[in-house]
Amino acid sequence: MTTAPDSTPRAMRIDGPLSARAVLDHFNEKGRGLLGTGQEDAAVRIAQLLAHEADLSAAWGGLPGTDHPRHWQPAVGDEAAMSDRRSEHRRLDVHLPLWWAWPLAVRDRRPYRITLPLAATREALAGLVARNLPGAWLHHTVHVTLDIETRAYWGVRGAVHPQAAARHACAQRGDAGSPSLRLMTLKDGRAVDTPMPDRQADPDVVLKVHPGVGWLVAVPVLRFERELTRAERWQTSATLWWHKLLGRIGTPSQRDRDPTFAARLKGDEAWWTEQLGVPADTRTLARDAKRGASLRPASRLATQPAEGRTQAQVVVIHGGLSSARSCYEAALNTKARAVAKAIEAGQPVTSGPIDLRAEPGSKAAAASPMARELSLAATAAAYDTAALSSAPPPAPSAKGVWPGLPTLDERATWRFEHDTFLGIAQNVAHLVAAVRKQCIAGSPRGASRHIVLVAHSRGGNVARFGLPALRRAFGGQGWTFAAVTLGSPHLGTQVFERVGHRWHGLAAAVGGLRHLGAPWMNRDTLAELVNLERGLAYDVPPGFHDVEPAGVLRMMRGRPATELPEGMWLVGSHWGPGSGVDEKAWDWLFEDVMGAEEQGDGLVQRLSALGGRAAENDALRATPERCPAQFDASPVFHTHYLVHEETRTQVARMLASALRHGKAPEVAAREAA
Repeated sequence: MTTAPDSTPRAMRIDGPLSARAVLDHFNEKGRGLLGTGQEDAAVRIAQLLAHEADLSAAWGGLPGTDHPRHWQPAVGDEAAMSDRRSEHRRLDVHLPLWWAWPLAVRDRRPYRITLPLAATREALAGLVARNLPGAWLHHTVHVTLDIETRAYWGVRGAVHPQAAARHACAQRGDAGSPSLRLMTLKDGRAVDTPMPDRQADPDVVLKVHPGVGWLVAVPVLRFERELTRAERWQTSATLWWHKLLGRIGTPSQRDRDPTFAARLKGDEAWWTEQLGVPADTRTLARDAKRGASLRPASRLATQPAEGRTQAQVVVIHGGLSSARSCYEAALNTKARAVAKAIEAGQPVTSGPIDLRAEPGSKAAAASPMARELSLAATAAAYDTAALSSAPPPAPSAKGVWPGLPTLDERATWRFEHDTFLGIAQNVAHLVAAVRKQCIAGSPRGASRHIVLVAHSRGGNVARFGLPALRRAFGGQGWTFAAVTLGSPHLGTQVFERVGHRWHGLAAAVGGLRHLGAPWMNRDTLAELVNLERGLAYDVPPGFHDVEPAGVLRMMRGRPATELPEGMWLVGSHWGPGSGVDEKAWDWLFEDVMGAEEQGDGLVQRLSALGGRAAENDALRATPERCPAQFDASPVFHTHYLVHEETRTQVARMLASALRHGKAPEVAAREAA
């Protein structure tokens, strides 16, 4: 009996803390030759990309996501052990002083299997674990995993999206996945469970890479996770019970609060009061910031006495970690739509008046892919800087506040500003209380008793679970409710589970920020950004857990997630080439920076946004007067539903239909029959 030899490629191990300069030197010494003949041009582009990162690392004193933590975080040694404070020091990540490199010449989309030399024997592997295990944890149960953080530097690569070009020359950094291997479970310092094969010491990992020619770099992170003792479990349960009790009476734990909510609410209020021509109510604003929710006017009609509100009303709801102003900027500001289009095209803009100077065929438009990618980051950051600047807000327009969706100026429109770290049930409770006070109370006799919720992203889940609550509270008084949701994870999204592993692209974003000369981005700030992102992965706030698939099912209480309340209009998208984003930049953004949901708008899968239903675009084309309950806005990106002219027009039609009928088309047709 013969045994076939193992043909799995074995990566090169380099001992020493990873640095961008070491990767560049290693590639120049060995990597160029290993790429093979005929790949000289690809090797040049890879070397340029690595040199760019080495320059950034030298300028910034180390880059998170590229260098070993000792290069960019003070007071850490070669084996950097970092405990996340939000985990009560139950998790310890040890960045080992070694890394792997290997040339990539991938011909198809099949998973790429590779062996990473870690320890010659299982005894050596056990010694590595024991050496890094904290002494205080010897008498605890500890789960040990090995996380492999990867990045691929491409000189030629295939497309991520099936509609994109098959292969192109590039200088792009991509992600090859983040495999996580369970090594063992330790109890009282001894291994009681070893999921790895008996004789295996060096891990075999399967990477998700696309066809192309590049250079792979992989970094090991040894993760220890300690189980709670019985006393700690009891204490944790008691603390959680107390926090939930406080949350139910309106005083949520600071741990479950978005630390930026109050500042964002206060910062946006000046803009809205200027646009609406009303004085700011600082006392009410401070109370709402403490509570975690505020229903504020978003149109001039909403600022008038209740007797003048005779038409159906609208409540706009923002998504996670945003506000109504930032979430609906494209409908509030024509300049915002121009800036967003410039970002899509990779055209540089300044923080002052918009100047779109890069015409097709010009030198700027023909810049290299890396230049365009850095321009994307620089442009977005420049616009954010301008939006948050201390300059006085623009004068209110006589045409209204909502030039992109004028229907909102014709109604009493409200904005539901809410803390998205809180659970959706608590957001809904705040919404119901605010609607009772602002929209229901004092409604004149004969006025329309109908309210439409317009929501984006996570806000759509607030609207989805808010509809039944609003109908229970006010349906008996003759009030009806409907909702229009844009890119909302009605079936859940997995993106928050991976947020802590998606810091690979931070170095490229820092490259864009460096072109702005941002003086505030020092090495300490970089370290804090990475620690925050990795901390969120371990301790995702309740409000984000609620939009994971398991969270949606939990809130459905045994009913299928596809069971949506009546009166909902849904918009979803599969982002990709054709959205205005250059195909090469699209690949870079999708695979490296976003860590996006596949077949989705970048954060939410199209099927999830459409509630598991097929879009009815064909019916729309056949009968233009009919507005579909589900609209496929592909290939629009998650934040660009209102930037895209066709989609914004369709959203306006959905809103008009929801305001007119109060029920989704298929519901009205079924009831009429």
